[in-house]
Amino acid sequence: MVNGKTPCYLNDILPDQFRNIHQYRTRSANNFPSVPCRTTYHMKSFLPSTVRLWNSLPPDIKNAGSIAPLKAFLKINHSIPNYYYAGSRLGQIYHARIRTESSSLRDHLYQKNLESDPFCKCKQIETSEHFLLNCPNYHRTREALFVNLVGTLNIDTLLYGDPNITDIDNKKNFLIVQDYILKTKRFT
Repeated sequence: MVNGKTPCYLNDILPDQFRNIHQYRTRSANNFPSVPCRTTYHMKSFLPSTVRLWNSLPPDIKNAGSIAPLKAFLKINHSIPNYYYAGSRLGQIYHARIRTESSSLRDHLYQKNLESDPFCKCKQIETSEHFLLNCPNYHRTREALFVNLVGTLNIDTLLYGDPNITDIDNKKNFLIVQDYILKTKRFT
């Protein structure tokens, strides 16, 4: 957006950088003013989160005249672990949706005002943690599969992997979690 490589409708919503607002030569001249947000949902949306990410970049990346240094920076500093690609395509999709809170779990839909209440059939709030670790409706499936998990059993390990174990063990865990997701048939 800064280098003019995006459509006009995106460039039009971007606020002016501080260097275009005032004449002072400050360290934050290439930053953008933060977008005011009343809700967490809006704060996590495209423009406010993009502005925050841009402002957190190192100055040499922001001052570069092209997009190549930004791409190189992102490739080096923000690589996606290989185990995120483990399993079937459908299992990966459901797993990623749960990880990003974009699934059809009732709490995820409720947060987006697409559901009238966040409650599961068991009368508890249907969060990612509830579905993966606590819901009595899937107790047998969970008990049969999660016995083979490696490392600490918690929501972060199930969704993002465990930094204290190998990538091979994380891959095994992700395959188990995806098998659980598919066998519950919660999303079909």
